[in-house]
Amino acid sequence: MTLGALADLAGLLLSPPLCAACDANVSRREAFCPACEPSLLEETARGPDVAAFEYGGAIARAVTRYKYEGQPWLGVTLGALAATALARLARPFDVVTHVPLHRQRLVERGFDQSALLAREVARAAGRSLQYALLVRTRSTEQQAHKGRAARLLNVTGAFAANLDGSACFQGRAVLLVDDVRTTGATLRACTEALHAAGVGDVQTLVLARDA
Repeated sequence: MTLGALADLAGLLLSPPLCAACDANVSRREAFCPACEPSLLEETARGPDVAAFEYGGAIARAVTRYKYEGQPWLGVTLGALAATALARLARPFDVVTHVPLHRQRLVERGFDQSALLAREVARAAGRSLQYALLVRTRSTEQQAHKGRAARLLNVTGAFAANLDGSACFQGRAVLLVDDVRTTGATLRACTEALHAAGVGDVQTLVLARDA
């Protein structure tokens, strides 16, 4: 047995793979157990704005555990699942970035969930990841329980491109990654900020669409 195989075996023994939704044991290449997997609803739409899944069932449970129950390690699994939608994007892109958390929320949560997803998407796409391409200029209330109009108002002017006067992104194509899209208000606000700073084409990719 090779050293790499031994390391993998040790990892499995110390930390066996678990279902992202319920913690049942699964094989190394599975994200969900047989009980949870049937609830997955894959998205099939193509275009500049794609989602890997519809929001609900095992995906909804996994996202809740990931964001609100302090389980950042799920970012690897969920990011890999988000990357399955890459082939449905309408156009090629140069760089990957993500919807950022405000620094106050980042301290509270301890990790930026969209950044971890974007890392796996960039890895799967073979593109570079820019962690600080966007900044949230003010803290916003959580969008989860707001209506469409309130969501739009909540994020208006809340993002800015952080290019530091550099022209390296002028005219470039960016893929913007987030966890869940509902009305699209947050993604639109981020897209507008990137365009205002001179970024060329912006496409979006999310793990799940809740609409």
